[in-house]
Amino acid sequence: MRSNPWKRVGCISVFLLMSGVYKPVSAEKVYRWVDEKGRSHFTDQPVQGSKDVEAIEIERLPILEHSAESQQRLEENRRWFQQRSKERRAEEARRAKQQARLARASDKKHQGCQRARQKLADAETRYDVQRRTWLKASAKQTLKKKLELYASEVESRCGD
Repeated sequence: MRSNPWKRVGCISVFLLMSGVYKPVSAEKVYRWVDEKGRSHFTDQPVQGSKDVEAIEIERLPILEHSAESQQRLEENRRWFQQRSKERRAEEARRAKQQARLARASDKKHQGCQRARQKLADAETRYDVQRRTWLKASAKQTLKKKLELYASEVESRCGD
């Protein structure tokens, strides 16, 4: 059989009232009236000239009195949250610096890759131009070695 959750709330409320944690509950009047279109309205002052005005007693929510111990816990919690916020901001700043450093490294790598590709393209153009002319075999061999060197540099810098 299930227990009624409202019984538990009632028991807790009675315990808190008996222990003096809550201030006494006070009541407040609210007036309900219906206009000519049939809509209900609520006010804290009685409406003059309305036919169906109904006074409703509403209990105010109890106000929690904080003991010295609970005040101390609240202050400890506040300090903990401030410290945690400070740590979180420091961690975010550290991450931002790391991301900026990684971005600079990536840009540097990209620029190195672009320079290596440009060197290779220039060397290929020179090789094509000089291949059409009458060159000594040793000069052609030197150009081929440079092309191989630049191709390996592009491969190492660009990861192609």
